[in-house]
Amino acid sequence: MFKNIFNTKIGILLLILFIVEFFRFLLFPYVLRHLNNIRLFFVIMIVMTMWGLNNNTKRIHNWYTKKYDYLMLCLIICVVLNCISCQIYRGQNVFETLFNWSPILLLFLYYPLSSVNLKVIDWEKILFWIFLINLCPHIILTFVEKPYLLFDLNVSDAIYDNNKRLRLYSDGILFLGCIFSFNKSLTNKKDSLRYVLLFLMSLFAIFIMGFRTTIFAIFVVCFYIFVKIRKIKIKLLLFFVLFACISSIYFYSDNLVQSRINDITERNRTANFSNDDYVRVLIVKYYYNEYFKDTKEMIMGSGMVRRIIDNPENIETLNGKYPSNYSKQVSIYSDRFHFFPVDLGLIGLSWEAGIPAAIILLLLCFLLFIPSQEDEYYYIRGWGLFNILTCITVPFYYYHKNMIFTVIVLIIFMKLKLNSVGMLVKYLGNRKVNLHKRIKQESIALQRKVE
Repeated sequence: MFKNIFNTKIGILLLILFIVEFFRFLLFPYVLRHLNNIRLFFVIMIVMTMWGLNNNTKRIHNWYTKKYDYLMLCLIICVVLNCISCQIYRGQNVFETLFNWSPILLLFLYYPLSSVNLKVIDWEKILFWIFLINLCPHIILTFVEKPYLLFDLNVSDAIYDNNKRLRLYSDGILFLGCIFSFNKSLTNKKDSLRYVLLFLMSLFAIFIMGFRTTIFAIFVVCFYIFVKIRKIKIKLLLFFVLFACISSIYFYSDNLVQSRINDITERNRTANFSNDDYVRVLIVKYYYNEYFKDTKEMIMGSGMVRRIIDNPENIETLNGKYPSNYSKQVSIYSDRFHFFPVDLGLIGLSWEAGIPAAIILLLLCFLLFIPSQEDEYYYIRGWGLFNILTCITVPFYYYHKNMIFTVIVLIIFMKLKLNSVGMLVKYLGNRKVNLHKRIKQESIALQRKVE
């Protein structure tokens, strides 16, 4: 049943778009653009159950799949311990804590989705389509007067009106697509111009978002991919620098880009860890000095929780109540002091999910980054490196269901490794057959000589 429904690129694409809430396009019905953690949990369970009941395909195990299985087993243990910790220390129901793990549990969709009979090129097309679907609104809405009339932005209307920082829901695909386009522009000669244009457009959109860490990481990753593919040739390196300078001059001539540069410069003066009044400094002091009951809770995490902030998005779920006293406490602190753990990436996640869970997600990035890749698939390493550079203090890796994009990269990565193993087995098998033939021929020749 699972393969009958999701055995096509369109079926997989629609499932992923449903999970990321169609980037909260307001012209779609509310049920399609708002998937809370409870409903997401049941979507994951339904997909996993459908796959389990129809899983008659044998999985090929190699070093990478075994390591991934081991990490997922450790993650399950972390989830169980975290739910118990939250019940003991914060009094929150185990199921409420479990439901709020849903954005991380998307990693388990790797198993059913990887069983679908789609090739690597099919998964790359799915990744490319999702990237385009996200990139087009980023570019178009940059020049629209009130974009929040079309999309439910990840910033308040007032913040957008004041700073013009455009942030769509679940836009981690924008960073992945930027890296993907840059990689393909260097290896795909036929469509290199198309990928260069997409890379520049996505780079522009990323710059307009105004996140200093991600802008820096994108440049580092692209430089790394360039060096690995072009093997550090001086002429090409100079060309890359010249291209970057020309692009910078072009972008800087735009008034919107100049405004964003001024905004980043201004934030650098106050939004840094040397400023004691910086909100990230305050939240670190609060969590490590006041929040945890003891060391055990700090290690296992206080529990994944739902924050209820009084805004139009949460009116239907709020109804004047919080799901637990724990939820009420963190919601009040978030609303009053702007204490959001996601502002500290995996560090913040470790406060609620536990330190072991944060380490597992970090190891997953290294699993993507360390193995060697063919030139046209260096974006896999690039995505691992990007997450390593940013995930410690930035939440794009796991926030707003962005984890589903890592699942796509994992599927491509594992299929490439399985294909390489299959080719190696086939090669060794052919060598074995040829060796047997050669031995047989030599033995026959020797026998004739004796006779």
